[in-house]
Amino acid sequence: MSSVVYPARPTEPGWWATAWLMFLGWIVAALVLGGLFLAGSLAGVIGRNGYAGAGFPVHAINDWPFVANGNWSLLADVSVFALALGVTTIAIAWQLRGRFATVSEGRLMVVLLFTGGPPFVTSAEGTPLFFLIAVWAVRAWVVKDDFRFPRWPLLATGVLLILTIASYGLFHALWVESASATFSQPREKRPTVMLVLHNASRASMRIERVSAGGFTDARAGWPWENATQLPLRIGGGQTAALTLKMQPGTCGDGLLADVRYRLLGQTLHGPLRVTVPDLRSC
Repeated sequence: MSSVVYPARPTEPGWWATAWLMFLGWIVAALVLGGLFLAGSLAGVIGRNGYAGAGFPVHAINDWPFVANGNWSLLADVSVFALALGVTTIAIAWQLRGRFATVSEGRLMVVLLFTGGPPFVTSAEGTPLFFLIAVWAVRAWVVKDDFRFPRWPLLATGVLLILTIASYGLFHALWVESASATFSQPREKRPTVMLVLHNASRASMRIERVSAGGFTDARAGWPWENATQLPLRIGGGQTAALTLKMQPGTCGDGLLADVRYRLLGQTLHGPLRVTVPDLRSC
């Protein structure tokens, strides 16, 4: 009689080993994403825009980095997070396959989605607990099935996500760098907001008009200078100041201005969501 030798099934590691494998995969994902974000930052299409999203400071480069501006910005924001989630899933699955017999990338992506797994997205609360939940879910659910995303469609999807991010960021490169208020006498009547804008692109931008319900006039320059009428030209990677004369009683936590600007031969509109700490909250 002859015997058939079957390949040995890899021994499933314990809690600490699983956590270590997931951490190694997270580090690999962070290196890949860090390189992509650095390239995007150098190209001027993505960065840490402190006034992105709903107007509150963001805490990570891939946590809704773009200002809400309709479907295009929403698609770009979702693409940033989807890219980070996909890269992290593949990196961690690659580490787990060295010790587990089966790994489901689909199930792992679901776990990372609900436990905040992608690098550069941080949370002040619950991070250690969520990581423990992720380790438990990997051992109890992820490694109970074997599934790999088809590689060529996965690569094509990643390229499409990068192009979506770049297309929006390239043409919406106007960011708010800071906002502060000065006051005429009496203090409550006519505040003036100094708005410092940053052109994140590498091309020159021309600000043609700034309009909103909270102020009556927008001029180029600082309040103590002889401010001039728009348009205002901002060089690539440069900053410039605007002086906004506010309406009486303007709130400082919900100012939304529409900016018309010209960039790369295109006339575009973009929102500026501004929080002015010196003005009262509504």
